[in-house]
Amino acid sequence: MNKHVRNILIGVGAIAACLVLAICVYFIYLAASYSRIDDNLPLAVSGNSETGVELNKEYVIATFNIGFGAYDSEFSYFTDKSKMKSGKTYKGDHGKAVSRVQVRNNVDGIAGVLEVNDYDFVLLQEVDEDGDRSYHIDQRAMIEDRLNGMGALSDPEFGYNGVYAKNVHTPYIYFPFGDPFGKNTSGLLTLSKYKIDSAARRKLPVSDGFLDRFYLDACFSVSRMAAGDKQLVIVNLQLSKGGDIRAKQIEAVYDFISAERDKGNYVIVGGSFNYDICGSDGSFPTDEVRPDWASELPDLPSGFLVAEANNKDKVPTCRSSARDYVMGRNYTGIVDGFIISDNVTIKQEEIKKTSTEINGETQAKGVYNLDMNFTFSDHNAVQMTFVLEEQ
Repeated sequence: MNKHVRNILIGVGAIAACLVLAICVYFIYLAASYSRIDDNLPLAVSGNSETGVELNKEYVIATFNIGFGAYDSEFSYFTDKSKMKSGKTYKGDHGKAVSRVQVRNNVDGIAGVLEVNDYDFVLLQEVDEDGDRSYHIDQRAMIEDRLNGMGALSDPEFGYNGVYAKNVHTPYIYFPFGDPFGKNTSGLLTLSKYKIDSAARRKLPVSDGFLDRFYLDACFSVSRMAAGDKQLVIVNLQLSKGGDIRAKQIEAVYDFISAERDKGNYVIVGGSFNYDICGSDGSFPTDEVRPDWASELPDLPSGFLVAEANNKDKVPTCRSSARDYVMGRNYTGIVDGFIISDNVTIKQEEIKKTSTEINGETQAKGVYNLDMNFTFSDHNAVQMTFVLEEQ
């Protein structure tokens, strides 16, 4: 071996050793950064509303997974996969939003939907406070400011109380290469026009996968409001997208809400269940096979029911995100909405208001999936009109 070749090999070996060392240091950094937020952690309640919840009065609640402002109809996400009926598979491209402008436009559109509909309660998922994936735009502040008087249609004298529960607090994640996910803080945002007496973050099981554990510190938030001599208990959640861990998570939720119903409390669970909550498989045309996140919801505990949308056969709430959205190609189903205790009454009659600027149709009372055609997120919002009747 001549000297020139030996020097080349030494150089290549040194570079390889540096790369291995860098990878080892990175994984040590990930391991050292890993922590889970404590269970039953009290959460701060922002806002000044002192108005109490009343029995026998109608309220409207909405849930909306806003997809950290990235998911317009053209967005695909690096963790999402889909399989066509032909057998061909696809995987999403992006680890973060395409641009800062995209995030602002999507979050502004979402805030507009909430503002026009003037909900009494709002449950949001995937709301970034600070993150590389969303260009460090504080989405919680954008939405709360819009709804608490800075938007043209808001009533500054009757703003929202807010509760925020973190479920993403990652170290810097370098995947996917070329468009890394980065370092992010995200969570569940609950907004209420009525006084929240207390709130807590409840921990859920998470995957044991080395990288999976850094992505989602699964939890649900609990907001409690006095309702007569009982409580209105509102649970805001986002479950994992499949596997055994999701089954353990829903079991933990069921245990919690069953205990609350046994106390005589009114219970509303809203959010992204990542289960098909009302048998929507086959309701919407698609070229893709059914994904794991659309498997059927396990049987509910006694005293609970799914608040099925009046238009459940017409409007899905979630799309597959391995590719851009094309109606009839992407798999769509209903994985967002509400589970309610049997002492919560859904109101079905009359017309509440018109939302033609948002979804092109008049919404009646009841439960409705808002047909937003996945314009601002890979999810559509769901709204429900309900009453807490005196027991």
